[in-house]
Amino acid sequence: MRWLYTLTGKELRIGLKTTLAFTRVGHYALAFLLLTGGWMVIGYPPYPSVIWVVTSILLLVLIGAMIGIIHAKLKKVILTKQPEKLLLTYRTPLICYSWFTFLTIVAALFLMTNRHLFF
Repeated sequence: MRWLYTLTGKELRIGLKTTLAFTRVGHYALAFLLLTGGWMVIGYPPYPSVIWVVTSILLLVLIGAMIGIIHAKLKKVILTKQPEKLLLTYRTPLICYSWFTFLTIVAALFLMTNRHLFF
């Protein structure tokens, strides 16, 4: 994401639009993951513990919320007349949200692949 802060003008808008497209695809992938994961939990016994299901759903919703916050901030940057200035003011929150999203994804991967810890 560091490359985004070095761009200006038209290049910045193209970079932001590309990043927005990735966040939109991330939301669709997350919705697909929730649907297919729910089907797999219901379709294949043994059923997991309630703690595992609730924690998994909460982590996935949290990931979606963080992606949504990043998406909203980048969309505001695109719509302004001086995107370089607004992007620099949003730099710290965007970096924090990005790291938090990454750590939540790692936690969700660990939780999903180690379901036996919750039985």
